[in-house]
Amino acid sequence: MTGKGVKAMYLECKSYPASEILEYVGAKGNDAAKKKLNRYGVVCFVNGWGKNANFNIVDIPDPFKLYCVFSMGFDPHSDFVKLRNYLFFLLGEDEYCWLPDEPMEEYLKSKGFKITRQTITKYRKRLEDLGYYHSGDFIYYRVEEDERGQQHHKQVEKEQYNYAWHLYWDKINNEGWNSGAAFAYMKKAFGGVPRKQAKPEKNGLYNAELNYLLGLVSSSFEN
Repeated sequence: MTGKGVKAMYLECKSYPASEILEYVGAKGNDAAKKKLNRYGVVCFVNGWGKNANFNIVDIPDPFKLYCVFSMGFDPHSDFVKLRNYLFFLLGEDEYCWLPDEPMEEYLKSKGFKITRQTITKYRKRLEDLGYYHSGDFIYYRVEEDERGQQHHKQVEKEQYNYAWHLYWDKINNEGWNSGAAFAYMKKAFGGVPRKQAKPEKNGLYNAELNYLLGLVSSSFEN
């Protein structure tokens, strides 16, 4: 499932029946729907009239912003650069995604991205409402390397996983170590790299949504 309020539709450059576009943007008429899309830079042409019309989408300059507004329900006046940066680390960095809101703020600041704890909390709650953010029900494991450099995964308890990252942050916050040295210390003390992975959803749609969103975030960074 995609969560509450999510429209399972990825707008692409192709032709859509008017009914689909009207539902997607929340408009009652074709002209209103076209104006809404135009506000986000979407170039489209309407062929036909009324319910029998088709929307031909020919250009989507900012698919990330479009997806956030119409598929995820974020406010159109949001700072989408901040939202993109938050999602980039949330979806892409193992040592970031598990953190509470306050350490998340400090972590982003250390990377040169200023996002307040209050904003992070707002983002997290929206993702939880949508079902995108899974705050529990994870598999925790340790990635070990043998003398030949081969990786092995060993499942651990949540408390062990949390303690490993506690060692990491303790060295940074209380002893002033840099991230590289703190990570090396944690890895040695823990016997490997702590990782977690959300248990797969039965229909697989949860992971598909996140993969699509991560693709949009990555493309936004590249552009």
